[in-house]
Amino acid sequence: SASSSRGLGDVYKRQIEDCRRFVAEGKKRIIVHLPTGAGKGVILVEIALNAMEKNKRVLFLVKGREIVFQTVRLFKTAGLTDDEFSIEMGSESTNNDQARLKIASVDTLQKRGLGSPYDLCIVDEMHLSTSNGYQNIFASLGEIVFIGLSATPYHVGRKGHTFWQCFTRPETAASLRDQDYLTHLKIYSKKVINTKGVKTIAGDFDKKSLAEESMKVIGDVLATYKELGEGKQALGFAVNVDHATQLTDAFNADGIPSGIIEAKTPKKEREKILDDFRAEKLQVIFNVGTLTTGVDLPQTEVCIMARPTKSLTLWIQMAGRVLRPYRVCGRCEKTYDNSARCYHCGHDKPTYIKEYAIMLDHGENTKRLGSPFKEHEPVFEDVPKGTRTASVDTGIRTCQKCFFVWEKADGLKCPACGTPPDLKDKTLSTADRLELLEDTNAKNKNILQRMEKDGTKYLLEFSILKERRDQLHESKLWPEKILYRKYGKSAFMTDGYNPFYIYTLLKYKKITTDDIPLKHKASVLQFLSKQK
Repeated sequence: SASSSRGLGDVYKRQIEDCRRFVAEGKKRIIVHLPTGAGKGVILVEIALNAMEKNKRVLFLVKGREIVFQTVRLFKTAGLTDDEFSIEMGSESTNNDQARLKIASVDTLQKRGLGSPYDLCIVDEMHLSTSNGYQNIFASLGEIVFIGLSATPYHVGRKGHTFWQCFTRPETAASLRDQDYLTHLKIYSKKVINTKGVKTIAGDFDKKSLAEESMKVIGDVLATYKELGEGKQALGFAVNVDHATQLTDAFNADGIPSGIIEAKTPKKEREKILDDFRAEKLQVIFNVGTLTTGVDLPQTEVCIMARPTKSLTLWIQMAGRVLRPYRVCGRCEKTYDNSARCYHCGHDKPTYIKEYAIMLDHGENTKRLGSPFKEHEPVFEDVPKGTRTASVDTGIRTCQKCFFVWEKADGLKCPACGTPPDLKDKTLSTADRLELLEDTNAKNKNILQRMEKDGTKYLLEFSILKERRDQLHESKLWPEKILYRKYGKSAFMTDGYNPFYIYTLLKYKKITTDDIPLKHKASVLQFLSKQK
Protein backbone atom coordinates (compact mmCIF):
# COMPACT_ATOMS: atom_id res chain seq x y z
CA SER A 1 0.00 0.00 0.00
CA ALA A 2 1.04 3.64 -0.35
CA SER A 3 1.25 4.07 3.42
CA SER A 4 3.58 1.13 3.94
CA SER A 5 5.75 2.25 1.04
CA ARG A 6 6.41 5.50 2.84
CA GLY A 7 6.74 3.90 6.26
CA LEU A 8 4.18 6.30 7.73
CA GLY A 9 1.42 3.83 8.55
CA ASP A 10 1.55 4.53 12.30
CA VAL A 11 1.21 8.27 11.70
CA TYR A 12 -1.92 7.79 9.63
CA LYS A 13 -3.41 5.34 12.12
CA ARG A 14 -2.98 7.86 14.96
CA GLN A 15 -4.68 10.59 12.96
CA ILE A 16 -7.62 8.34 12.05
CA GLU A 17 -7.96 7.29 15.71
CA ASP A 18 -7.92 10.97 16.74
CA CYS A 19 -10.71 11.70 14.23
CA ARG A 20 -12.83 8.88 15.65
CA ARG A 21 -12.24 10.12 19.20
CA PHE A 22 -13.26 13.67 18.28
CA VAL A 23 -16.48 12.42 16.65
CA ALA A 24 -17.25 10.34 19.76
CA GLU A 25 -16.85 13.54 21.80
CA GLY A 26 -19.39 15.31 19.60
CA LYS A 27 -16.90 17.31 17.53
CA LYS A 28 -17.73 16.98 13.85
CA ARG A 29 -15.49 19.55 12.13
CA ILE A 30 -11.95 18.20 12.34
CA ILE A 31 -8.72 19.47 10.79
CA VAL A 32 -6.07 16.87 9.94
CA HIS A 33 -2.86 18.91 9.97
CA LEU A 34 -0.20 17.07 7.98
CA PRO A 35 2.95 18.80 6.64
CA THR A 36 3.48 19.42 2.93
CA GLY A 37 5.03 16.39 1.26
CA ALA A 38 3.93 13.91 3.94
CA GLY A 39 1.63 11.98 1.57
CA LYS A 40 -1.78 13.37 2.52
CA GLY A 41 -3.52 11.38 -0.23
CA VAL A 42 -2.99 8.16 1.74
CA ILE A 43 -4.92 9.32 4.81
CA LEU A 44 -7.74 10.93 2.79
CA VAL A 45 -8.33 7.73 0.81
CA GLU A 46 -8.17 5.62 3.98
CA ILE A 47 -10.76 7.77 5.78
CA ALA A 48 -13.09 7.67 2.78
CA LEU A 49 -12.77 3.88 2.33
CA ASN A 50 -13.38 3.26 6.03
CA ALA A 51 -16.63 5.25 5.83
CA MET A 52 -17.75 3.53 2.61
CA GLU A 53 -17.24 0.10 4.20
CA LYS A 54 -19.86 1.17 6.77
CA ASN A 55 -22.28 2.12 3.95
CA LYS A 56 -21.70 5.84 4.51
CA ARG A 57 -21.97 8.26 1.60
CA VAL A 58 -18.85 10.39 1.17
CA LEU A 59 -18.39 13.73 -0.58
CA PHE A 60 -14.74 14.43 -1.44
CA LEU A 61 -14.27 18.17 -2.10
CA VAL A 62 -11.26 19.46 -4.05
CA LYS A 63 -10.26 22.63 -5.87
CA GLY A 64 -9.59 22.44 -9.62
CA ARG A 65 -9.74 19.90 -12.43
CA GLU A 66 -6.20 18.61 -12.03
CA ILE A 67 -6.75 17.73 -8.37
CA VAL A 68 -10.09 16.04 -9.19
CA PHE A 69 -8.40 13.57 -11.53
CA GLN A 70 -5.36 13.22 -9.31
CA THR A 71 -7.79 12.12 -6.58
CA VAL A 72 -9.51 9.72 -9.01
CA ARG A 73 -6.14 8.08 -9.68
CA LEU A 74 -5.54 7.69 -5.92
CA PHE A 75 -8.83 5.84 -5.43
CA LYS A 76 -8.23 3.64 -8.47
CA THR A 77 -4.80 2.76 -7.09
CA ALA A 78 -6.56 1.83 -3.84
CA GLY A 79 -8.74 -0.63 -5.78
CA LEU A 80 -11.97 1.25 -6.58
CA THR A 81 -13.59 0.73 -9.98
CA ASP A 82 -15.35 3.39 -12.08
CA ASP A 83 -18.81 2.27 -10.97
CA GLU A 84 -17.92 2.76 -7.28
CA PHE A 85 -17.56 6.54 -7.46
CA SER A 86 -18.88 9.52 -9.40
CA ILE A 87 -17.16 12.69 -10.59
CA GLU A 88 -18.54 16.24 -10.48
CA MET A 89 -16.24 18.22 -12.76
CA GLY A 90 -17.79 20.43 -15.46
CA SER A 91 -18.41 18.61 -18.74
CA GLU A 92 -16.38 15.63 -17.51
CA SER A 93 -18.89 14.74 -14.77
CA THR A 94 -20.25 11.19 -14.50
CA ASN A 95 -23.85 10.38 -13.61
CA ASN A 96 -23.70 7.70 -10.95
CA ASP A 97 -25.94 8.69 -8.06
CA GLN A 98 -25.84 5.14 -6.65
CA ALA A 99 -22.11 5.39 -5.87
CA ARG A 100 -21.24 5.99 -2.23
CA LEU A 101 -18.34 8.32 -3.15
CA LYS A 102 -18.49 11.57 -5.11
CA ILE A 103 -15.25 13.38 -6.03
CA ALA A 104 -16.30 16.96 -6.72
CA SER A 105 -14.81 20.24 -7.84
CA VAL A 106 -15.94 23.01 -5.49
CA ASP A 107 -16.69 25.35 -8.41
CA THR A 108 -18.85 22.80 -10.26
CA LEU A 109 -20.71 21.78 -7.10
CA GLN A 110 -21.58 25.41 -6.34
CA LYS A 111 -23.31 25.73 -9.70
CA ARG A 112 -25.15 22.39 -9.73
CA GLY A 113 -26.01 21.74 -6.09
CA LEU A 114 -25.51 18.67 -3.95
CA GLY A 115 -28.12 16.23 -5.17
CA SER A 116 -28.10 13.30 -2.74
CA PRO A 117 -27.39 13.74 0.99
CA TYR A 118 -24.03 12.69 2.50
CA ASP A 119 -22.75 11.37 5.82
CA LEU A 120 -19.15 12.58 5.55
CA CYS A 121 -17.48 15.47 3.72
CA ILE A 122 -13.71 15.28 3.20
CA VAL A 123 -12.17 18.65 2.29
CA ASP A 124 -8.80 18.68 0.55
CA GLU A 125 -6.69 21.82 1.17
CA MET A 126 -9.18 23.02 3.79
CA HIS A 127 -7.28 26.29 4.25
CA LEU A 128 -9.17 27.42 1.11
CA SER A 129 -12.50 26.89 2.87
CA THR A 130 -12.85 30.42 4.27
CA SER A 131 -14.39 31.52 0.93
CA ASN A 132 -18.15 31.91 0.47
CA GLY A 133 -18.27 29.06 -2.06
CA TYR A 134 -17.07 26.50 0.47
CA GLN A 135 -19.18 27.96 3.27
CA ASN A 136 -22.35 27.73 1.15
CA ILE A 137 -21.67 24.06 0.40
CA PHE A 138 -20.98 23.36 4.09
CA ALA A 139 -24.27 25.00 5.09
CA SER A 140 -26.27 22.92 2.59
CA LEU A 141 -24.67 19.68 3.85
CA GLY A 142 -26.06 20.22 7.35
CA GLU A 143 -24.81 18.64 10.58
CA ILE A 144 -22.65 15.87 9.13
CA VAL A 145 -19.00 15.03 9.87
CA PHE A 146 -16.41 17.20 8.11
CA ILE A 147 -12.72 16.23 7.91
CA GLY A 148 -10.43 18.81 6.32
CA LEU A 149 -6.80 18.24 5.53
CA SER A 150 -4.13 20.93 5.09
CA ALA A 151 -0.46 21.60 5.69
CA THR A 152 -1.31 25.25 6.37
CA PRO A 153 -4.50 25.83 8.41
CA TYR A 154 -3.40 29.40 9.19
CA HIS A 155 -4.82 32.88 8.63
CA VAL A 156 -6.09 33.67 5.15
CA GLY A 157 -5.70 37.44 5.16
CA ARG A 158 -7.49 38.27 8.41
CA LYS A 159 -9.77 35.25 8.28
CA GLY A 160 -9.37 32.31 10.62
CA HIS A 161 -10.94 28.88 10.18
CA THR A 162 -14.01 29.60 12.29
CA PHE A 163 -16.05 26.74 10.79
CA TRP A 164 -13.68 24.11 12.20
CA GLN A 165 -13.54 22.94 15.82
CA CYS A 166 -10.37 20.92 16.51
CA PHE A 167 -7.27 19.40 14.94
CA THR A 168 -4.94 16.40 15.01
CA ARG A 169 -1.22 16.56 14.18
CA PRO A 170 0.93 13.58 15.21
CA GLU A 171 3.98 14.75 13.25
CA THR A 172 5.50 18.15 12.44
CA ALA A 173 7.47 19.12 9.35
CA ALA A 174 10.65 19.16 11.43
CA SER A 175 10.07 15.66 12.84
CA LEU A 176 9.37 14.28 9.34
CA ARG A 177 12.54 15.96 8.07
CA ASP A 178 14.56 14.41 10.88
CA GLN A 179 13.17 11.00 9.91
CA ASP A 180 14.04 11.69 6.23
CA TYR A 181 10.41 11.70 5.08
CA LEU A 182 11.05 15.30 4.01
CA THR A 183 14.27 16.64 2.51
CA HIS A 184 16.71 18.84 4.42
CA LEU A 185 16.88 22.42 3.15
CA LYS A 186 19.73 24.87 2.57
CA ILE A 187 18.52 28.48 2.45
CA TYR A 188 20.40 31.46 1.01
CA SER A 189 19.24 35.06 0.95
CA LYS A 190 21.77 37.00 -1.11
CA LYS A 191 20.01 39.77 -3.03
CA VAL A 192 16.61 40.61 -1.60
CA ILE A 193 13.67 42.49 -3.09
CA ASN A 194 13.07 45.82 -1.36
CA THR A 195 9.62 45.72 0.28
CA LYS A 196 9.98 48.73 2.58
CA GLY A 197 7.74 51.01 0.52
CA VAL A 198 5.29 48.32 -0.62
CA LYS A 199 1.76 48.66 0.75
CA THR A 200 -0.15 45.82 2.39
CA ILE A 201 -3.58 44.90 0.98
CA ALA A 202 -5.74 42.14 2.50
CA GLY A 203 -2.85 40.89 4.62
CA ASP A 204 -0.21 40.61 1.88
CA PHE A 205 2.00 42.84 -0.26
CA ASP A 206 0.29 44.86 -3.01
CA LYS A 207 1.25 42.95 -6.18
CA LYS A 208 1.50 45.99 -8.43
CA SER A 209 4.11 47.87 -6.40
CA LEU A 210 5.77 44.58 -5.38
CA ALA A 211 6.26 43.68 -9.04
CA GLU A 212 7.91 47.03 -9.71
CA GLU A 213 10.50 46.34 -7.00
CA SER A 214 10.92 42.73 -8.13
CA MET A 215 11.79 43.77 -11.68
CA LYS A 216 14.88 45.56 -10.34
CA VAL A 217 16.61 42.31 -9.32
CA ILE A 218 16.00 40.10 -12.38
CA GLY A 219 19.75 39.93 -13.12
CA ASP A 220 20.54 39.21 -9.47
CA VAL A 221 18.08 36.31 -9.39
CA LEU A 222 19.80 34.79 -12.43
CA ALA A 223 23.30 35.37 -11.01
CA THR A 224 22.35 33.85 -7.64
CA TYR A 225 20.94 30.73 -9.27
CA LYS A 226 24.12 30.28 -11.32
CA GLU A 227 26.26 30.77 -8.22
CA LEU A 228 24.30 28.81 -5.61
CA GLY A 229 21.82 26.62 -7.49
CA GLU A 230 24.41 23.91 -8.22
CA GLY A 231 23.00 23.49 -11.73
CA LYS A 232 19.98 21.61 -10.38
CA GLN A 233 16.38 21.75 -11.58
CA ALA A 234 14.44 24.65 -10.10
CA LEU A 235 10.91 25.88 -9.54
CA GLY A 236 10.60 29.66 -9.45
CA PHE A 237 7.83 31.76 -7.88
CA ALA A 238 7.13 35.18 -9.43
CA VAL A 239 4.89 38.11 -8.45
CA ASN A 240 2.90 38.44 -11.69
CA VAL A 241 2.94 37.26 -15.31
CA ASP A 242 5.15 40.09 -16.54
CA HIS A 243 7.68 39.35 -13.78
CA ALA A 244 7.65 35.61 -14.57
CA THR A 245 8.05 36.34 -18.29
CA GLN A 246 11.08 38.56 -17.76
CA LEU A 247 12.69 35.98 -15.47
CA THR A 248 12.07 33.21 -18.01
CA ASP A 249 13.47 35.31 -20.84
CA ALA A 250 16.59 36.18 -18.80
CA PHE A 251 17.28 32.53 -17.96
CA ASN A 252 16.69 31.33 -21.55
CA ALA A 253 18.96 34.10 -22.90
CA ASP A 254 21.70 32.79 -20.59
CA GLY A 255 21.35 29.24 -21.95
CA ILE A 256 19.25 27.85 -19.07
CA PRO A 257 16.17 26.14 -20.63
CA SER A 258 13.16 27.59 -18.81
CA GLY A 259 9.38 27.64 -19.10
CA ILE A 260 6.50 29.57 -17.57
CA ILE A 261 3.13 28.42 -16.21
CA GLU A 262 0.40 30.83 -15.15
CA ALA A 263 -3.37 30.70 -14.70
CA LYS A 264 -4.13 31.20 -18.42
CA THR A 265 -1.59 28.70 -19.74
CA PRO A 266 -3.54 26.25 -21.97
CA LYS A 267 -3.91 22.75 -20.51
CA LYS A 268 -1.87 21.01 -23.25
CA GLU A 269 0.92 23.59 -23.03
CA ARG A 270 0.99 23.29 -19.24
CA GLU A 271 1.22 19.50 -19.41
CA LYS A 272 4.01 19.68 -22.01
CA ILE A 273 6.03 22.07 -19.82
CA LEU A 274 5.64 19.74 -16.81
CA ASP A 275 6.52 16.68 -18.91
CA ASP A 276 9.59 18.45 -20.34
CA PHE A 277 10.67 19.32 -16.80
CA ARG A 278 10.26 15.70 -15.66
CA ALA A 279 12.27 14.58 -18.70
CA GLU A 280 14.97 17.18 -17.83
CA LYS A 281 14.45 19.03 -21.11
CA LEU A 282 13.69 22.11 -18.98
CA GLN A 283 15.88 23.15 -16.08
CA VAL A 284 13.63 25.84 -14.58
CA ILE A 285 9.88 26.51 -14.45
CA PHE A 286 8.66 29.92 -13.31
CA ASN A 287 5.04 30.13 -12.18
CA VAL A 288 2.54 32.68 -10.93
CA GLY A 289 0.31 31.31 -8.18
CA THR A 290 -0.35 27.99 -9.96
CA LEU A 291 2.18 25.48 -8.65
CA THR A 292 1.79 26.19 -4.94
CA THR A 293 -0.39 23.12 -4.23
CA GLY A 294 -1.33 19.81 -5.81
CA VAL A 295 1.71 19.45 -8.07
CA ASP A 296 4.13 16.58 -7.52
CA LEU A 297 7.59 17.42 -8.88
CA PRO A 298 9.92 15.68 -6.38
CA GLN A 299 12.95 16.02 -8.66
CA THR A 300 12.84 19.79 -8.03
CA GLU A 301 15.92 20.56 -5.93
CA VAL A 302 16.01 24.38 -6.03
CA CYS A 303 13.30 26.89 -5.16
CA ILE A 304 13.82 30.36 -6.64
CA MET A 305 11.75 32.47 -4.25
CA ALA A 306 11.34 35.73 -6.16
CA ARG A 307 7.93 36.30 -4.57
CA PRO A 308 7.95 38.11 -1.18
CA THR A 309 4.87 37.40 0.93
CA LYS A 310 3.39 38.10 4.35
CA SER A 311 1.16 35.03 4.09
CA LEU A 312 2.38 32.13 6.21
CA THR A 313 0.09 29.79 4.28
CA LEU A 314 1.50 30.82 0.90
CA TRP A 315 5.08 30.67 2.17
CA ILE A 316 4.76 27.12 3.56
CA GLN A 317 2.96 25.89 0.44
CA MET A 318 5.60 27.37 -1.90
CA ALA A 319 8.54 26.10 0.15
CA GLY A 320 6.96 22.66 0.36
CA ARG A 321 7.34 22.14 -3.38
CA VAL A 322 11.04 21.27 -2.97
CA LEU A 323 10.84 19.21 0.23
CA ARG A 324 9.71 15.89 -1.24
CA PRO A 325 12.36 13.12 -1.19
CA TYR A 326 13.55 11.71 -4.50
CA ARG A 327 15.63 8.73 -5.60
CA VAL A 328 16.44 7.09 -8.94
CA CYS A 329 16.51 3.29 -8.99
CA GLY A 330 19.75 1.68 -10.13
CA ARG A 331 17.93 -1.20 -11.83
CA CYS A 332 14.70 0.04 -13.44
CA GLU A 333 15.77 3.73 -13.49
CA LYS A 334 12.34 4.79 -12.21
CA THR A 335 11.96 7.39 -9.48
CA TYR A 336 10.65 6.82 -5.97
CA ASP A 337 10.66 8.48 -2.54
CA ASN A 338 12.77 7.81 0.58
CA SER A 339 11.89 4.11 0.78
CA ALA A 340 14.75 1.67 1.41
CA ARG A 341 13.80 -0.21 -1.76
CA CYS A 342 12.40 0.91 -5.09
CA TYR A 343 8.65 0.22 -4.92
CA HIS A 344 8.61 -0.43 -8.69
CA CYS A 345 11.08 -3.35 -8.77
CA GLY A 346 12.34 -3.88 -5.18
CA HIS A 347 15.97 -2.93 -5.92
CA ASP A 348 17.80 -1.36 -2.96
CA LYS A 349 20.63 0.55 -4.67
CA PRO A 350 19.65 3.98 -6.05
CA THR A 351 21.93 5.73 -8.53
CA TYR A 352 20.87 9.13 -7.22
CA ILE A 353 19.54 10.42 -3.89
CA LYS A 354 18.26 13.95 -3.33
CA GLU A 355 20.16 14.70 -0.12
CA TYR A 356 18.94 18.29 0.32
CA ALA A 357 17.03 21.04 -1.44
CA ILE A 358 18.15 24.66 -1.93
CA MET A 359 16.02 27.75 -1.28
CA LEU A 360 17.17 31.02 -2.90
CA ASP A 361 15.08 33.40 -0.82
CA HIS A 362 15.02 36.76 -2.62
CA GLY A 363 11.78 37.63 -0.81
CA GLU A 364 13.27 37.45 2.72
CA ASN A 365 10.31 35.22 3.57
CA THR A 366 12.42 33.10 5.92
CA LYS A 367 13.36 36.16 7.97
CA ARG A 368 9.79 37.49 7.90
CA LEU A 369 7.88 34.26 8.57
CA GLY A 370 10.41 31.77 9.89
CA SER A 371 11.82 28.47 8.67
CA PRO A 372 9.48 26.28 6.57
CA PHE A 373 10.03 23.66 9.30
CA LYS A 374 8.89 25.94 12.12
CA GLU A 375 5.86 24.65 13.99
CA HIS A 376 2.66 26.76 13.97
CA GLU A 377 -0.73 26.16 15.50
CA PRO A 378 -3.92 26.10 13.36
CA VAL A 379 -5.90 29.36 13.56
CA PHE A 380 -9.59 29.15 14.42
CA GLU A 381 -10.37 32.85 15.02
CA ASP A 382 -10.49 35.90 12.72
CA VAL A 383 -8.13 38.81 13.33
CA PRO A 384 -10.34 41.66 14.69
CA LYS A 385 -10.60 44.74 12.51
CA GLY A 386 -8.15 47.47 13.45
CA THR A 387 -5.68 44.96 14.92
CA ARG A 388 -2.14 45.63 13.76
CA THR A 389 0.12 42.63 13.34
CA ALA A 390 3.15 42.97 15.59
CA SER A 391 6.56 42.06 14.20
CA VAL A 392 7.83 38.76 15.58
CA ASP A 393 11.38 37.57 16.07
CA THR A 394 11.45 34.49 13.84
CA GLY A 395 14.82 33.36 15.19
CA ILE A 396 16.57 33.64 11.82
CA ARG A 397 20.14 34.75 11.05
CA THR A 398 21.70 35.52 7.66
CA CYS A 399 25.46 35.26 7.11
CA GLN A 400 26.88 38.50 5.72
CA LYS A 401 29.70 36.60 4.01
CA CYS A 402 28.10 33.61 2.24
CA PHE A 403 24.40 34.61 2.71
CA PHE A 404 23.45 31.27 4.25
CA VAL A 405 20.31 31.45 6.41
CA TRP A 406 19.93 29.49 9.66
CA GLU A 407 18.00 29.42 12.90
CA LYS A 408 19.47 31.11 15.98
CA ALA A 409 19.02 27.90 17.96
CA ASP A 410 21.68 26.32 15.73
CA GLY A 411 24.38 28.67 17.02
CA LEU A 412 25.89 32.11 16.56
CA LYS A 413 28.32 31.32 13.77
CA CYS A 414 27.27 30.54 10.22
CA PRO A 415 27.02 26.73 9.87
CA ALA A 416 28.12 26.99 6.23
CA CYS A 417 31.30 29.08 6.49
CA GLY A 418 31.88 29.66 10.22
CA THR A 419 31.61 33.46 10.04
CA PRO A 420 30.33 35.07 13.29
CA PRO A 421 27.69 37.82 13.09
CA ASP A 422 28.67 41.48 13.32
CA LEU A 423 28.79 42.76 16.90
CA LYS A 424 26.71 45.75 15.73
CA ASP A 425 23.82 43.45 14.76
CA LYS A 426 20.87 44.79 16.76
CA THR A 427 19.19 41.38 16.87
CA LEU A 428 21.99 39.94 19.02
CA SER A 429 21.13 39.41 22.65
CA THR A 430 23.42 40.40 25.51
CA ALA A 431 24.42 36.76 25.94
CA ASP A 432 25.18 36.46 22.21
CA ARG A 433 27.48 39.50 22.28
CA LEU A 434 29.36 38.28 25.32
CA GLU A 435 29.81 34.85 23.72
CA LEU A 436 31.17 36.47 20.56
CA LEU A 437 33.52 38.65 22.54
CA GLU A 438 35.08 35.63 24.22
CA ASP A 439 36.22 34.47 20.77
CA THR A 440 39.98 33.97 20.53
CA ASN A 441 40.68 35.94 17.36
CA ALA A 442 42.79 39.07 17.68
CA LYS A 443 40.08 41.49 16.55
CA ASN A 444 37.71 40.43 19.29
CA LYS A 445 40.49 40.40 21.88
CA ASN A 446 41.11 44.07 21.16
CA ILE A 447 37.40 44.83 21.41
CA LEU A 448 37.23 42.92 24.69
CA GLN A 449 40.12 44.89 26.11
CA ARG A 450 38.42 48.18 25.18
CA MET A 451 35.16 46.99 26.74
CA GLU A 452 36.93 46.06 29.96
CA LYS A 453 38.45 49.52 30.04
CA ASP A 454 35.14 51.36 29.75
CA GLY A 455 33.11 48.82 31.70
CA THR A 456 30.85 47.70 28.87
CA LYS A 457 31.85 44.06 29.24
CA TYR A 458 30.81 44.10 32.87
CA LEU A 459 27.48 45.63 31.88
CA LEU A 460 26.87 42.80 29.44
CA GLU A 461 27.72 40.19 32.02
CA PHE A 462 25.61 41.96 34.63
CA SER A 463 22.58 41.81 32.29
CA ILE A 464 23.04 38.06 31.86
CA LEU A 465 23.36 37.55 35.61
CA LYS A 466 20.14 39.50 36.20
CA GLU A 467 18.29 37.19 33.80
CA ARG A 468 19.69 34.14 35.57
CA ARG A 469 18.84 35.63 38.98
CA ASP A 470 15.17 35.71 38.06
CA GLN A 471 15.29 32.18 36.65
CA LEU A 472 17.06 30.83 39.76
CA HIS A 473 15.02 32.95 42.21
CA GLU A 474 18.18 34.39 43.79
CA SER A 475 18.31 37.49 45.96
CA LYS A 476 18.20 40.97 44.46
CA LEU A 477 21.92 41.67 44.83
CA TRP A 478 23.09 38.21 43.66
CA PRO A 479 24.47 39.55 40.30
CA GLU A 480 26.62 42.17 42.08
CA LYS A 481 28.02 39.54 44.43
CA ILE A 482 28.97 37.27 41.53
CA LEU A 483 30.65 40.13 39.67
CA TYR A 484 32.59 41.17 42.77
CA ARG A 485 33.84 37.62 43.39
CA LYS A 486 34.94 37.33 39.76
CA TYR A 487 36.51 40.74 39.10
CA GLY A 488 36.78 42.54 42.44
CA LYS A 489 35.87 46.18 42.79
CA SER A 490 37.33 47.05 39.38
CA ALA A 491 34.10 45.83 37.78
CA PHE A 492 32.21 48.58 39.64
CA MET A 493 34.65 51.43 39.21
CA THR A 494 34.94 51.67 35.41
CA ASP A 495 33.63 54.50 33.29
CA GLY A 496 30.69 52.51 31.95
CA TYR A 497 29.02 51.96 35.34
CA ASN A 498 26.39 54.09 37.02
CA PRO A 499 26.46 55.08 40.69
CA PHE A 500 24.20 52.27 41.83
CA TYR A 501 26.99 49.70 41.55
CA ILE A 502 29.36 51.88 43.53
CA TYR A 503 26.58 52.39 46.07
CA THR A 504 26.26 48.60 46.36
CA LEU A 505 29.96 48.23 47.19
CA LEU A 506 29.71 51.01 49.74
CA LYS A 507 26.70 49.31 51.32
CA TYR A 508 28.61 46.06 51.73
CA LYS A 509 31.68 48.01 52.93
CA LYS A 510 33.86 46.73 50.11
CA ILE A 511 35.04 50.26 49.40
CA THR A 512 34.92 53.68 51.03
CA THR A 513 33.99 57.03 49.51
CA ASP A 514 37.71 57.70 49.11
CA ASP A 515 37.85 54.89 46.53
CA ILE A 516 35.30 56.52 44.26
CA PRO A 517 36.88 57.89 41.06
CA LEU A 518 36.83 61.68 41.00
CA LYS A 519 34.75 61.83 37.81
CA HIS A 520 31.98 59.80 39.50
CA LYS A 521 32.18 61.29 42.96
CA ALA A 522 29.62 64.10 42.60
CA SER A 523 26.99 61.92 40.95
CA VAL A 524 27.54 59.07 43.45
CA LEU A 525 27.24 61.37 46.47
CA GLN A 526 24.06 62.83 44.99
CA PHE A 527 22.73 59.32 44.48
CA LEU A 528 23.67 58.35 48.06
CA SER A 529 21.77 61.31 49.50
CA LYS A 530 18.59 60.09 47.77
CA GLN A 531 18.94 56.60 49.26
CA LYS A 532 18.80 57.80 52.84
